[in-house]
Amino acid sequence: MLANLKLIWRLGLPLSLTLVIQMIIIMVDSLFAGNIGYIELAAISLAGSAFYIFLLLLIGFEVGSSIRAGQALGAENETGMLDCFRHGIILCLFFGVLFSLVLLNISPILLKLDQKPEVVALCEEYLHWFAWTLPIHSIVILFRGYFAVIDRPWASVGPVIFALILNTVLNYCLAYGNFGFPKMGISGIGLASLISNIVLLCLMLVNVGNHRTCYLFNVIQKQVWTDKGLVKLFWVSLPIGLTLLMEEAFFSGTNLLAGTLGADEQAAHQILFNAIGTSYLFNTGISMAVAIIIGKYIGAKNYSQILLAVKSGLMIILACTLPFALMLSIFGEQWIFMFLDETLDSNQTTIFLAESVIWIAVIALFVDACFLIVIESLHGMLDTAYPSICALFSYWIIAGPLAYWATYNTQTPFTWIWFCILLSSCLLVILAGVRLRSKLQHYSSNAKVYAPTV
Repeated sequence: MLANLKLIWRLGLPLSLTLVIQMIIIMVDSLFAGNIGYIELAAISLAGSAFYIFLLLLIGFEVGSSIRAGQALGAENETGMLDCFRHGIILCLFFGVLFSLVLLNISPILLKLDQKPEVVALCEEYLHWFAWTLPIHSIVILFRGYFAVIDRPWASVGPVIFALILNTVLNYCLAYGNFGFPKMGISGIGLASLISNIVLLCLMLVNVGNHRTCYLFNVIQKQVWTDKGLVKLFWVSLPIGLTLLMEEAFFSGTNLLAGTLGADEQAAHQILFNAIGTSYLFNTGISMAVAIIIGKYIGAKNYSQILLAVKSGLMIILACTLPFALMLSIFGEQWIFMFLDETLDSNQTTIFLAESVIWIAVIALFVDACFLIVIESLHGMLDTAYPSICALFSYWIIAGPLAYWATYNTQTPFTWIWFCILLSSCLLVILAGVRLRSKLQHYSSNAKVYAPTV
């Protein structure tokens, strides 16, 4: 147990830090937009919801690539490991560009979904630049998984920190017109993100090295396209992407429901999502480490360590969630004031709404932590279809319709929306947990005793 705790923490900590820093980069955009106005903040929220529907689908390719690569490396097949990531690059580039084009033409869809025209207009300005970060960001995430698989997870931390600093400076210059730069408003925030992501990718490639970069991006060889690995990766990754897509689409749906209530509700929704999103992404790094380690154990036929890896991951992720929950419980009001000026009368309704559901967000932190370990453990076993079914049932058959009903038929619809978010996570933990227990029993019956490398 102790060996697995050390192994997961050593791999998961830098993964978590990278994810949190990337989340802070997004929060910086929200902070600058909020200081321009609450409508700009609502526009960033709306654009982010649409953006992450597609990004999380692309992340499915990264997760699938990392797990398959981990199994290949566990079986001491380094070339097979590199091929998994090369196939992932092909899929991310193709679908990333395709989805960017969709984002650039999404305004009519948002208007048909009853979003406020003034919010949609600003959203379109922001996406003019920000949409093109999608394929770049997906490749960055893929290389984060690459460094984790080869046991160099810290190689992605430095570039992300630099990107955060660069994005902050560029936002200050381009959004407000400081230091002689044009005052571009929300459009400048999108351009700052695009430039930062380009620089981040370049720094990642420097850490990969020239030889391996050339190999990974050499996609014109006939062998790359005739190899069945590309097709296998697609079908393994697709259910992962669909699970993430259904999750994000549900959360985006709750954001849209909040938007139908008004800009105040939508802004409050975004502020709280930034709060729980930080913890969620940190815990995602831990759960990703568990998935990669399980993949390596399966590749090495070291089945006896899989149950210990799951238990160790659960212990670490709950311990990491506790400080986030305490901070949100104690300093929740101060968090809200980071985004909105509490002295302005126009912000009082938004502040009240955000404060009213903080307690639900705190409970959701712990439930989401358990959900991540359960789902990523199944993904590490390449059991990807069942979690998609669980997500469909939890999000779209139970919680989604209930949230829609509550929005139009209750006196406190905003609170009900957040209750449905919590309900969906609880259902997923229960349903996927049953499957995980069955899989663990299967591997335990075929266990071989090996000591994990620390």
